[in-house]
Amino acid sequence: MATNFSYRDLRIWQEAVDLALVIYRATAEFPKHELYGLTSQM
Repeated sequence: MATNFSYRDLRIWQEAVDLALVIYRATAEFPKHELYGLTSQM
């Protein structure tokens, strides 16, 4: 019996999403001139 899995089922993908959210929250207070500088690199 075949089971359909999505990349969203992968733990590494879920952890990457969590990391992205942490970075977005951490950089939300950065100065706007850093929006395309340091923030995009993080």
